Amino acid sequence: MYHQPGKPKPYLARVRRGGKMVYLGCFATAEEAALCIARSPEGQEAAKRAAAAAPLTSEEARQQAEAEGLTLLKADNTAGYFGVCITYADHPKPYQARVWRGGKLVYLGYFATAEAAALCVARTPEGRAAARKAAAPPAAAPLTSEEARQQAQAEGLTLLVAKNKAGYFGVYPKGPDSPNPSRCR
Repeated sequence: MYHQPGKPKPYLARVRRGGKMVYLGCFATAEEAALCIARSPEGQEAAKRAAAAAPLTSEEARQQAEAEGLTLLKADNTAGYFGVCITYADHPKPYQARVWRGGKLVYLGYFATAEAAALCVARTPEGRAAARKAAAPPAAAPLTSEEARQQAQAEGLTLLVAKNKAGYFGVYPKGPDSPNPSRCR
């Protein structure tokens, strides 16, 4: 990290250890700071993970998804896959995998290919749910007014008439004055 420009040791080395940030020192060059980090247990572990995680090619990611019974869900976005975006086009790993979980955007990592990022997304509960939803049969077309009346009669139901804008009890036209305008999309 570039710490204090113009100072004799402007580069700061730090690692996360046991959930806390540990400062390893200040250094004259970025390479010297990187060497300090590489000598730390955290740096050595990160190097092992990086070496073990050789990037998957597009074809390898597709084959792995098939082997795991997963769907790489296509999407109409620049990356072409659900949960995948291009963040740094000129980097070795330009594709970012991310999902919405509990109302928060969760970042899953960066990948060399869009398919590898899509595989990461497909392995998540959110990716599996999106694939199930995409594979589900399309929803039935809405009923016409006449079809709804006929269906109610066939089921022995009564559509209660009311003196409101929609003409039926409990039914309101969608709009800003309706009881819950955000529920009807």
